[in-house]
Amino acid sequence: MSAHTVCAHPAAQGSQPPEPSASRVPASLVKEIKTGYFRKALGSLELTIAAHGDNADYQYRYSQALLGTGKNHQALRAIKKAISETPRKASYYRFMGQVYGALAQKANIFHAMGLAKDVLSSFRTAVKLAPEDPKSLVDLAFYYIDAPGIVGGSLSKAKKIQHTLEKFDPLAALKVRAHEAVESHHYDRAMMLLRHAARLDKTPQSAQTLAFLYIHRRRYGKGLGTFLSITQQSPEDTRAWYWVGRASILSHSHYSEGIQALKHYVAAPERPDTAPSLAFAHLRLGDLYLLTWKSHLACLEYAKAKTSAGARNRRFDLDLDKSLRKLRDSNANNISAITSRAAFSKKDCH
Repeated sequence: MSAHTVCAHPAAQGSQPPEPSASRVPASLVKEIKTGYFRKALGSLELTIAAHGDNADYQYRYSQALLGTGKNHQALRAIKKAISETPRKASYYRFMGQVYGALAQKANIFHAMGLAKDVLSSFRTAVKLAPEDPKSLVDLAFYYIDAPGIVGGSLSKAKKIQHTLEKFDPLAALKVRAHEAVESHHYDRAMMLLRHAARLDKTPQSAQTLAFLYIHRRRYGKGLGTFLSITQQSPEDTRAWYWVGRASILSHSHYSEGIQALKHYVAAPERPDTAPSLAFAHLRLGDLYLLTWKSHLACLEYAKAKTSAGARNRRFDLDLDKSLRKLRDSNANNISAITSRAAFSKKDCH
């Protein structure tokens, strides 16, 4: 049964309950996916997906959760299943393009070129089905900007979409213009456009993009200020709290705000899968304590970092080694000799 099937009159089916495919994905699951709690959503969906095999929306949400947890091939199978049940829904094709894009990023050059064409085909189909859907138009425009000409990239086509968006969605048009400016290395222009977009955007998305661009261009103070604004306007945005701390370290300023932000981050009952790990959060908090001459607290945070989720990571190991060297070189009287990261533990923080 297709997800388009509507049971307008349940009484007409006697006392039989609606078939599984007629039910909707619980709003709580949809919220988990939209806010980046993919593993949590996937755990629930895996318990119920068999009963909703012909429900297109369940397959779509299942595909989103799979992609969010890095199970790209399974995500592709699920979104294709959703499309087979409901073949004329633009959002399904748009998401299939995103899945193909994730696959292309991990493929060799020859396979990636074929997958890129699948991305383009999916995005084009989404726009054909919903020609005034801003999200579909933005995804297609971004593809035209990012992709080389051999796989369909075209700046002129991106600009045509931008002009179309300007007629009914100025925010989406600004996002396209800013993305084109970044890809053309016109960073000051991109920042100006994103500042305008952030004023129009009712979500923190444009401000986040601007803040990360500031960090990328080593304008750490501006990045810090933008992340601080996000925490004030959208305190539920978990990632922003982490980045206040990180930007505080990078800008060598506002250490107190950085410490408070990271303490808020590590105290949160849960964090989305898209947010930095607890291991990195404790590591950065330790770095801030070290910068403020609180060596004992820094040592304790490094010990917590080593045993926290996300510690089994090459980048983490390198950064922890660097921080432990700084701690050892601080010559703090209350810190015992630290010989190596492997041997380091909380007992060294005397």
